[in-house]
Order: sequence, then structure tokens, then C-alpha cells
Amino acid sequence: MTTESGVDRVRRQALAARERATFADRNPESAAAYAGAGHLFGQVPMTCSATTRCSRPR
Repeated sequence: MTTESGVDRVRRQALAARERATFADRNPESAAAYAGAGHLFGQVPMTCSATTRCSRPR
């Protein structure tokens, strides 16, 4: 589905998923740190990081 701005949402979602998978493959320590951060609000060191639209490492 293409939006009025010309962005193909399905393609954007596929590219974002591919980028997240690539990041996870290249940075396994990031996912481990996130998994071990249960004591932090939103599992991030700063509240603003938890409230942004950016996804956290998986």
C-alpha cells in the first residue's frame, strides 16, 4: 500500500524488519544487555529512550 506521500508501507516494514535482523545478527551483545536490563524503566537507561518511536534491540 502506497501512502499519499509515495511511501510503500509494506516495503518500508520489510526493510525495517530486515534492518532489525541485521542489527541483531551483528550486535548480539546489545540484545543480551537489553535482556539483562529488567531493573530499568522500559529496559533502557534514560526514560526518553523508552518513550521515543525507535525500537529497542531485540
